[in-house]
Amino acid sequence: MGSVRVHIHDYQMRLYIKLRLTEGPPKAAARAGFSVATAYRIEQDPRLPSQKKAPRERRRQDPLAEIFDAEVVPLLKAAPGVRPVAVFGRAGAGPRSTSATPPGTPAASGSTSARAECAPAPAAREAGAAGPSGRFPSSAHP
Repeated sequence: MGSVRVHIHDYQMRLYIKLRLTEGPPKAAARAGFSVATAYRIEQDPRLPSQKKAPRERRRQDPLAEIFDAEVVPLLKAAPGVRPVAVFGRAGAGPRSTSATPPGTPAASGSTSARAECAPAPAAREAGAAGPSGRFPSSAHP
């Protein structure tokens, strides 16, 4: 199991330092609300959390940076109650869209779904042809 580092607050650190004057690290840490491992880490570096180095910036480029101000913000202003799924389903649907489905295919045009294309025609089902599972209907067997 990996270690989970939960951020502690300045007030917890101050309380720990105050309790540490009269108690050992395990008891002071428990009363301050964090683990013994955190207590020993504080013993090594007694600076307050707010005085430590700021968190790092983004490590990779924001994938929505190009379209956010141009497309997402206007959509949110036009329909404030819209759900995020609807916004990001619509955002990028313009000329810059890089769809994995080639243009002109039924999935891209929205005319039929892939499931509907796989299902046998009603006439074939009535005639007793095998369905999508490769099995015949139970009424076709004697």
